[in-house]
Order: sequence, then C-alpha cells, then structure tokens
Amino acid sequence: MISLSLLDAKLDHLMRVAEDLKQHFVWIDEIIDALVLHIQVWWCMPQILTRPVIVNLWGMTGVGKTDLVRRLVSWLGMQERFLEIELSATDETNRQRSIVRLLSANALNDSQPKILLFDEIQRFRTIDQDMKEVEWSRFTDFWELLSDGKLARKDKKDIDHLITSYLLKKKQAMRRASNPEAQSTDTDDYVWVWDIDALKDILGSAYSTNQLMDMTEHEILDLLMTLRAKKTIFEPVDHSQTLIIISGNLDEVYSIARQGHNADIDADIFHAQTKNISFVQIKQALHQRFRPEQIARFGNIHLIYPGLRRCDYERLIQKELTRLMQRLEKETGLTIRREKVLEQVVYRNGVFPAQWVRPVFSTIYDVVWRALAWLLFQALREGWSSLICSYDEVSQEFVAQSEDNELRYPFVGAIDRIKSDISPDQRACVSVHESGHVLLYALVTWCVPLQTTSIVSQKNIGWFVIPHRFTMTRSLLRGIVRVYLAGWLSETLLFGPDHQSAWWADDLRQCTELLASCVRQWWFDDVVAFFGLKWAAKLSLESTDNRIHSLMMSERDHTRDLLLQYRPCLEALTTLLYDQGTVDALALQTVLGQFDIQTRIVAEDEIIGPPYYEMLPFLSNR
Repeated sequence: MISLSLLDAKLDHLMRVAEDLKQHFVWIDEIIDALVLHIQVWWCMPQILTRPVIVNLWGMTGVGKTDLVRRLVSWLGMQERFLEIELSATDETNRQRSIVRLLSANALNDSQPKILLFDEIQRFRTIDQDMKEVEWSRFTDFWELLSDGKLARKDKKDIDHLITSYLLKKKQAMRRASNPEAQSTDTDDYVWVWDIDALKDILGSAYSTNQLMDMTEHEILDLLMTLRAKKTIFEPVDHSQTLIIISGNLDEVYSIARQGHNADIDADIFHAQTKNISFVQIKQALHQRFRPEQIARFGNIHLIYPGLRRCDYERLIQKELTRLMQRLEKETGLTIRREKVLEQVVYRNGVFPAQWVRPVFSTIYDVVWRALAWLLFQALREGWSSLICSYDEVSQEFVAQSEDNELRYPFVGAIDRIKSDISPDQRACVSVHESGHVLLYALVTWCVPLQTTSIVSQKNIGWFVIPHRFTMTRSLLRGIVRVYLAGWLSETLLFGPDHQSAWWADDLRQCTELLASCVRQWWFDDVVAFFGLKWAAKLSLESTDNRIHSLMMSERDHTRDLLLQYRPCLEALTTLLYDQGTVDALALQTVLGQFDIQTRIVAEDEIIGPPYYEMLPFLSNR
C-alpha cells in the first residue's frame, strides 16, 4: 500500500533538489524542470514501473550535462546506487565487456532503484560513417537494458563451468583425505577473493560480499546446485526500477559548434539558432550511428540544451565574481567592493557562445584572480582595510582604490588585444564588405540583421550574421545569393576590381551551393530533375554546371545594379560600421530609413517567408 505521507515527503524533497540545482546552474531552468518532471514517478513510486525510465540529455561539450546528473545524484542521496558508464565498441582498455559485468562489479545488478548514466554516447556506434554495420562484441546487452530492463546474470555455460570447478575441488579434497600418505588438508576451505566477482555476477545482490567470504566452498557449491535445480539462477534481473540517463553531443545537430572559436557572435543570436533544435533532428542524427530498432529504444524523452543568452552569461559572471570576492574577503580580512566594469572585461574576453561556460570560468580564475590577488597582496602590505576593485579601459589596468591610495595592475585581455591590433585599412575593408551584405539583406528580406561588426577577434575575416530562418522559395533563394555576392561586389565598387579582398571565397562557395540546390534539387529552375543520385538512375552533374554558372552571372549583374542604385546608403552604412565597430539592428534600421528603405526588426528565430495564409483569401477571409 502506497503511503501518501511518504509520497508527499519524497515529492517535496525532489522539488527542493530542483530549486538547489537552479541555484547552482543559473542558465538551464527549463532543462531542470523537464528532468524533474520526467523522474517524478521513478523517485516517488518506483515499484509501479514495468520498464526503466530513460531520459536523454543532448548538448555541446561543456554545457554541464554530466555535472547536472552528478549533482542530482548527490542531492537525492543516491551516490551508492549510481554508476557512470562510458560505452565503447572498440576500446579494450576496460576489462569489462558487458553492462551485466559492470553492474555486478559495482553491486548494482539487482532490482532495486538505481541511476545509470551512459555518458558520451556519441562515441558508441553500431553504424559507421559509410552507413555500414560495425562489427563489435562489447556491451551488446545495452540494448536489452533499454528495451525492457531485463538483463541475464550469466550464460548457462559460465554457471556450469563454475559449478564444475567447485566439484573438482571437492573431489580432489576427498581423495587427499582418503590417502593416509597425503599431507593433512583442510577440506573446509573458504572462497578465495578472486572468486567473489564471478559469484556476484551470478548471485547478484542476493548475497553480500561479506556473506560470500564467510561461506566455505562446500556451502557455495550446495547453494549453486540448489539454485541451478530451481532454475532461478538463470532468470534475468529486472531493472525496471532503474533511471537511465543517456548523455551526448551530436555534431550533426550542433553543427554551429564548429564556430567554437568565435567570440564575436552575439550570445542571443547563438541561443536563437540552437533553441530550435527538436527531438526529431536528434533522432535523425542518431540514424547516422545506430540501427532504427536501436534508436527506438532511446525513447522520446529528449532534453536539448540551447546556447546561453547574454543575460545568462552576465548572471553567471556576476555570481562567480561575487563568490570570488567573498572568498578573498574571508582570506584577507579586507572589505572589497567591485565596479560593473569588471564584469564587462570578463564578458568581452571570456564568452565564446559555442564553447559554453568553461572559457568564462577560465577567464575569471586565470585572469581576474591573478590580478586581484596581486592587488590585495599589495593592499595588505600597505595596511589597507577596504578597497574598490575596478578596471581602467583607457590605460588597460586593473585598479584597486582606497580613500587616499591607488594600486594598478597592467592587463590587456586576449580578445581586446587582437581587436586593438586591427589596422584602419583592414577595418575599412571589412566595413565595406559587411555593409554590402547588410544593404542587400534589407532589400531582399525587408528586415535587418541583428548583429554586424567590423572589429573581430579573428584575423583576416569579417563577421556578418544571418540569424533568421527562411521558408526557402525560388525568389528568396535567389535573393540570398545576392546577399552573399554583395560583400565582394561592394569592395569592387568602392575599391576597384584590382583591390578586392580574398575574403569573399566562402561567400562564393555558399552562393554556388544554393544555386546548385536550386537547379539540382528544388526544381526552382527550368530543369526538372534530381541530379547527383548515387543509385541506378544517376544523372550527370556536369550537365547542370553551365546553368548554375549562368544563374550566378545573372545574380551578380542584378546585385551590382542594386549597389550602384543605393551607393549613398552603402557609403553611410560603411561610415557607421567603421566608426562604431559593432552596430545593432536599430541603428542599421535608422540609416536604411534615411534612404527610403523601410525595414522591420524581427526576433532571431522568426521564420521569414511568403504570407501563404493571406495569399489564400478563401481561408483568410472566412
């Protein structure tokens, strides 16, 4: 009978754990809420479950997936009933080759509630990159566990082998006892330590290690014979009360993680690009690693980490600096205050949106800690009792001030140093290139990009963001091609053809890919066929190359005409971008409006496309 008071107590405890997790992880409240929701039944009433609860956590490296699970385990008090497993089909460094052996070795091969974390699941695959099955023999029972939670303890031949070995020892002992010339032998030997693991594999949690060590070999043999006769020894262990958490990073889904080196993309834009990942995309990515029937066993509970927003990073930095200051106050006895500028320095030099929080922590503890430690040491030597910590942006120094004194520590952030090294010529070239993109983006979509910058942390490259999602149509595809071409053509227009930079090569590649899709896949051209098939009806790729080239030349001419028509606007955008370095959407909209280009500012994740609903009056006018 289920006790309502016990249920209430367990649920209250789980809710407190959720709040504690939210205090520690300041950026994943939705993930924590969803995780707690999905494990409520397992935590409160595990006895009613008939299958394991399977929760999948997906996110880029460094998002805190493993840390979240470990802290959940700790705060639930489940440390002794927790096992962290990293699967591999080829790694032979781990002597264990099955889930059963791992569970038995950790005294967890039983029917009681437990938590299993299968981490870095992307390293485990049954299909290679050519979609061929991988030959492997390790951890094959992983799929049995995910299926219905039933795991066999041991193969019959292994049990028979163990019984046979004990029978042989018994007969040898009897022969020695019947031979008067043989040395006296104790026939009541106890089990050796190295036999305990094999027995635990078979007996599971029915007998503890201490119990087995207190039993003689004869008693073990009698026990095995009895269990074998009853056949209960062959029955699988029911793990239906187990919480299984699968964690990993699927590069196919988080392709934006390839921008991990980029410190210039706005965190809010990165967040918008990642929060639209759905569990359907996760399943598609899994199809590149596992067979369909195996993917089904992962279930449908997929919690997907989006990128952090700017406000999340700001809260994190504020929290960590506060923690750092409190620790320094405790150790030094000084009263320490800080100014907001410290948080801004950390953000500029420590936030790489595609790398999550690790670079932020590194910047705080490797840079800020080092500077403040030196300043505090000097303050203590001079007998200060309190101080204010700040940063001088002009002289690029950390500053500690008391009522009448001041200490300085020179420091230039790594990203700040790179940006300060950009020459006026390079900045001018990038400003022209990116302004061309912005102008055509506005003319094609009647929207403005949410971020454009000419001062970047990557040498020899500008940064232009197209953050919105598109309903790809014939006209919009051709328009986006013009957007990509506009950077190169703007340089040609303002600098002359002999002075255009080589930065446009990637733009040209993307234009070619779009136009190739236009001709070969999407039927957006006169040719109606799917080119590039790898099976029987393969068509020639070369037969469409001339058409793609012709379309490219046409779009180039159209783009050049638009840039000539709006050259004064292009020059105004260039001036704005050169002067400010980074320009937001509102400032861009203002400049465009001065040249009668009316645009709108839309959210990062809004889908831009034709108003299909309004185009059907028999629907919209009802």
